[in-house]
Amino acid sequence: MPAFVAPVAAASLSSKFAAAAPYIAAASAVVSGAAAIQQGRQAKATGRAQAQAFEQQGVRDRQIAEQEEDDFRRRVRRLQSTSTARLGGSGITGAGSPLLVAEDLAAEAELQAQRIRTGGLTEEARASQNAAFARFGGDASGRAGFVRAGGQLLSGLGQVDFGGGKPKAPAGPRNPSNPRR
Repeated sequence: MPAFVAPVAAASLSSKFAAAAPYIAAASAVVSGAAAIQQGRQAKATGRAQAQAFEQQGVRDRQIAEQEEDDFRRRVRRLQSTSTARLGGSGITGAGSPLLVAEDLAAEAELQAQRIRTGGLTEEARASQNAAFARFGGDASGRAGFVRAGGQLLSGLGQVDFGGGKPKAPAGPRNPSNPRR
């Protein structure tokens, strides 16, 4: 190939790229916007999945506490039965001090059973709250993706000059000492 053909071919190729540049920039802005929307959708889906996991954990925590409460009440009933049988076998009547001790033991046992139940309900409420936060964060990220997409699209298209002139450079920060800027 002669030496003068290469510069001519390069100039021809350069002018073709220059003509296609606005369309490439516009396509890039559209792709960036679509990617931002997809990121937002993914973040929203992730937030929803986390929320569902938190809710399931909360239900499981409550169920575990209910089972622990039942187990505790069963153990206390066995202890009370054993204690009553021993008192009866020893010939001591259930009146007076032994009765007061048994009542006190029953009241303490009930208080402990209620604490177990309350602990499970507290864990369930905490998990529900975390689920709400995760859901809210996912929804906010989804909305932010659309806003980000719009901004990227407008910014990208603002840089494109479809009239054949030079693309506009983005404005820099204002300089108070230079009124033209």
